[in-house]
Amino acid sequence: MVVPTYNYAAVHVSGQVTVHDDVRWVRGLVSRLTGKFEKQREVPWKMGDAPASYIDERLSHIVGLEIRISHLAGKWKLNQNRSEADRRSVIAGLNTGNADEKAVAQLMVRQPNSRK
Repeated sequence: MVVPTYNYAAVHVSGQVTVHDDVRWVRGLVSRLTGKFEKQREVPWKMGDAPASYIDERLSHIVGLEIRISHLAGKWKLNQNRSEADRRSVIAGLNTGNADEKAVAQLMVRQPNSRK
């Protein structure tokens, strides 16, 4: 008999957290993030493309967090303790799911089976 189990990959971060609710700091961060993630698009969006009042209102709802990292720990459970047939079956099932499930399937493909 078996029960459902869940595969996952996680990163745990420890460190000193600084909370930034200064609109100027948040605006700078959002601007940098926008530039980074929009530059790959054919027509990158810029904060200046929206009305200033709209951007100001949206920024007032964002609190920035800055973490001075002292420790990182990664962990995953990707059926590495199961047979290759079980792993292939789980990968096939995950590949029929949503984007997150497909991402886990790809992690499983790249993670060697430690049960040999």
